[in-house]
Amino acid sequence: MNWVTIGIVVVMSGMTLPGCGGLTGLGDDEELGGSWKWLASTGGIAGMTQTPESTGEPLTLSILENDSVEVVRDGDLEGTIHSSLTATGDPLNYDQPLFGFATQTVSLAEADVLVLTDPSCDGFEYRPLRAE
Repeated sequence: MNWVTIGIVVVMSGMTLPGCGGLTGLGDDEELGGSWKWLASTGGIAGMTQTPESTGEPLTLSILENDSVEVVRDGDLEGTIHSSLTATGDPLNYDQPLFGFATQTVSLAEADVLVLTDPSCDGFEYRPLRAE
């Protein structure tokens, strides 16, 4: 293998396994509370992308002040999951799995786009947009 081939393999690996890379954590002054409308999820071993349009299931997460997350799928309250977030940038822990995991890393990709990352290299990265 030459260096160009190795470089391409390294870049492609980073693109297909987004859960393995790290995003900058949140600053102490970032506010997570409120509703977040799911935009897309990327990842899995195949590096696929899912959206509300492709799955037919719009999803909203509401991070509440009483340390819980409400999950609304396709307009119906699916459940409320108790969570703990000791400081911004720390893992968000759930008392029941959300998206198959009991913990996810939390960060912001942009001012109004939350990033929830599964704790697995072949997991997913979920991106909800702050709802207005």
